[in-house]
Amino acid sequence: MYERLELLQKTMAELRNENEHTLKILNELQKKQSRLYTDLDNRITELEKEIKSQITDQSVSNEDEIIETLEEESEESSATIESSDDASDEESALPPDTLVPQEQVVEEQKEDLPAVKQPTTETENYSADTDSVVVAYRSAFALLKDTQYSDSSKAFSSFLKKFPKSRYSGNAQYWLAESFFAQKNYDEALIEFAKVIDTYPNSAKVADARLKIGYTYYEMEEWREARQTLDSLVSDYPATNIAELAKKRLQRMNNESR
Repeated sequence: MYERLELLQKTMAELRNENEHTLKILNELQKKQSRLYTDLDNRITELEKEIKSQITDQSVSNEDEIIETLEEESEESSATIESSDDASDEESALPPDTLVPQEQVVEEQKEDLPAVKQPTTETENYSADTDSVVVAYRSAFALLKDTQYSDSSKAFSSFLKKFPKSRYSGNAQYWLAESFFAQKNYDEALIEFAKVIDTYPNSAKVADARLKIGYTYYEMEEWREARQTLDSLVSDYPATNIAELAKKRLQRMNNESR
């Protein structure tokens, strides 16, 4: 009886040892699995960062090319819009003084205008502009170029709601205002041009927007406001195309005794 009891105790001790060994192995496996999961998670995170960085770099590298194309289109659109507005003028055969080759003006004045720095808060919220952003912008601009001003205003408005922090938001805001200006909806155009200045104060379109505010006041026959706006442009941007265009309109107002 005693021998059987001793054998049973020995068997239980062996089982206990085996159980402890098994638990030890299990713990080691769990730790190893945990390390593998952590390593995998870190690798996935690094991969995501790398992919995002590549997308961003590609977006930045292509941005100049995209903007250059859009600028060429916008220049042509500006001519279409302004030619339509001044079609009844005797000088309509010549480039009207209301014509602002919008993106070209910015390009030519890079050294003349004060250096512009993107706002930190907005820059931090920029995400890499995806194809959908560019497609949406180009689609809205195509409507403007095709003189479908009502549809283009809706498209640009939709773009700004969807992509308020896009690299193209400042431009989109400007062209939204141009869409209303082309429809001779000057009250709305004035509001939207002002938003370029207030919402995107570091945008390259600010000077253009201020000029068009002056033009809008002119169309509204708000002579004092028009003159003040144009005078301020001559003072703020001396020896630039913007200033020359402002001077032209001021001279026109003088000739008309406005």
